[in-house]
Amino acid sequence: MDASTPPPPDLASPLPQGTKPSSAREGRRIGSIVGIALGFVVLAAAGAAAAIFFLGQGEASSARADVAAIGEEVAAQYEAGGEPVVLYSDGAYSIGATLLESNVTDQTLDFYPGAEDFCIVLTTSSGVSYSYDAATGAMDGSCAPAGTEPLDSTDIGTLDSSLTSSEYWFDLSIGDCVLDDTSIITEPSGSLSAPLSSPTIVPCTDSHVGEIYAIARIEGQDAPDDTAFRHHARELCEGAAFESYVGEPYFGSDLFYAVLYPTEESFSAGANEMVCILTTGSGETTGSLRSEVAE
Repeated sequence: MDASTPPPPDLASPLPQGTKPSSAREGRRIGSIVGIALGFVVLAAAGAAAAIFFLGQGEASSARADVAAIGEEVAAQYEAGGEPVVLYSDGAYSIGATLLESNVTDQTLDFYPGAEDFCIVLTTSSGVSYSYDAATGAMDGSCAPAGTEPLDSTDIGTLDSSLTSSEYWFDLSIGDCVLDDTSIITEPSGSLSAPLSSPTIVPCTDSHVGEIYAIARIEGQDAPDDTAFRHHARELCEGAAFESYVGEPYFGSDLFYAVLYPTEESFSAGANEMVCILTTGSGETTGSLRSEVAE
C-alpha cells in the first residue's frame, strides 16, 4: 500500500462463527382435500373454496407463529440492553444477532423500533396483516403507529460482493487458506483495540483452520453499527457466495464461518471491506472445502 492508502483495520470485531438458525414455530400442515371432489362436478367449486379456506387458515397460523417468535426475541433483546433490528431476507428473519426461519413466503415485514413501543407487522401476499407489539403482544391486524415509517433496510448500507481480494485485510484472496484464526480474529483488550497480525497463508493441502470464500465492500458514507454488520455478515457469508463456493446452501451444510470486519474508526479511515472465512467449526482441517463444481 502507498502512503495515501488508509491503514488496515486495527480490530476484527468479535462476531462469533456463523450459527445455524433455530426454527420459528411450525405452521400447520395442510393435507390433501381435493380427492373428495373427484367425479363430482357439482362439488368442484365447493371443494376449491374449501381448499382456499383451509390454505388460508394454514397461512394465518404460520404468520401468527412467525410474528410471535420474532416479537418474543425482540423483547428479549431489548430487555438485555440490545438495539435489535428486524429484517427479512431469503426465507429467514434476522433479529439482531439471531436468525429464525420463516414459515411464510411472499410476505413483507415492517419493523418499528423502540424498547417500550416496538411494533412488527407481517403482511402476507393476500394483503392480510399480523402483528406483535410491545404492549399487546401477538395480534391480528396492524400495530403500525400512525404517522411513522418502518425501518428502511437500505439505511444500513449495501454490499458490493464482486471483490476477489481484499485491499485492507492483508491482501487475502478468495481461495486462500489460513493457518490459524487466532491472529485474525481478536477480542478487544480493555478499552483499547487489540492490534492484528497478518495471518499465515498456507497451501490448502496443509493443515489449516480457515478458507477465504467471500469478500465484499460495504457501500455507504456512514459506518454501519454492530447490528448492521451482523446483517451484512449473514447476507454475504450465508448467501449465494457460500452456496457457490461449497456447492450447497449454508443451512443444509455442516460447515460454519467467521467474519473479518472493521471497527467504526477503521471504516471511517477507508477500511470498508469484510471477509468470510469458511471453517469446519471443530478446529484444523486438511484439503480445500471448495466444491469441485466451483473450482
